[in-house]
Amino acid sequence: MSFPQFVVAASAIVIATVMGTLFVRQRVAAAVIAIAGAMAVTSVNAAGYLRHYSDDAYITLRYARYFAAGQGPVWNPGERVEGYTDFLWMALIAALHRLGADLVDASIWLSYASMLAVFVVAWRIWALWAGEEGGALARPAVLAVTLLLIALNDSLVFWGFSGLETGLAAALLTATVYLFMREARGARVPWSALAATAAAMTRPEMVLVAAVTGGFTLRDAAERRDAASLRRLALWSVMFVVTYGAYFAWRYSYYGHVFPNTYYAKVGSGGDFINRGMGYVQAYGLQYLFLPFVMGAVALVFAGTKGIRRDAQYVLAVIAAWAFAVIMEGGDAFAHGRFLAPVVPVTYAAGVSGLTVVLARAIPQPRQLAAA
Repeated sequence: MSFPQFVVAASAIVIATVMGTLFVRQRVAAAVIAIAGAMAVTSVNAAGYLRHYSDDAYITLRYARYFAAGQGPVWNPGERVEGYTDFLWMALIAALHRLGADLVDASIWLSYASMLAVFVVAWRIWALWAGEEGGALARPAVLAVTLLLIALNDSLVFWGFSGLETGLAAALLTATVYLFMREARGARVPWSALAATAAAMTRPEMVLVAAVTGGFTLRDAAERRDAASLRRLALWSVMFVVTYGAYFAWRYSYYGHVFPNTYYAKVGSGGDFINRGMGYVQAYGLQYLFLPFVMGAVALVFAGTKGIRRDAQYVLAVIAAWAFAVIMEGGDAFAHGRFLAPVVPVTYAAGVSGLTVVLARAIPQPRQLAAA
């Protein structure tokens, strides 16, 4: 599919999706339309236009093949070298391969499932905020715009369907954020600890997201000082330490190193490496319009309800932690901003919501606001 053909097809889907959510009054039906439209744009983008499968993915597939065959997660049988950084992704592919699926097909199926999960969780974040803020933010068209922007993001879709773990990492990061938001509102079981564990098993940098989530859980307990918050903090700590600790202990005993082999082979130190990482974040941050969406998230800190303001602080902390990890790693040698892709959904969700709240206060007329 040529770029003009992609523009025509994607634009038709976008217009139909937004118009559908504008005229459907029932929220769940509007959400279904928004998610279906986003998945349709994703399919056109991934399968029709970009059509990219990374050669690096075959490293993971080779490990998955041996893992499924019962020889362990190895590159060569009998040689324990951790040449991958996406254990959970590799293990899921291995499980599907053990059930008879082709390795490449399994990775593609998981990619579509991951993107669908991203859209569903982003919908739940919007529903949470729309229920508290009301007004313009409660319009389903805001959800549609958020999901369609995610589906059109070149970085997330290019790498999300490349055979690599990008889509799963984005889904788990977004799920961790949503679950923490629910827990901050009184949910009894801190499932965000398990989501953060799964995320850290998918990408090592996700440990920082877990640290931010644990830190905000600690902050809530320190501020409220009630039994429920203290119990949630204790349970969160136990759930994460036990589950991730067991995984890390197995990794270390199996491979004998704290970090994957790729860390020792690729990640350096010093000012030049950090400068390269900063250049990477700056270049792709501008290319994928991170700044306006981050500014929208900042607007939520000042313009949203109390709960949403705290959520926005948490989201900004997650974004900052992820950017810090990318900078310290020195970025990536490939195009399309792969390392920034996992944080795209939460950045866009908070950004669109924040910009909507700001526009609603600046443009009180409903029709003009809808057009904006």
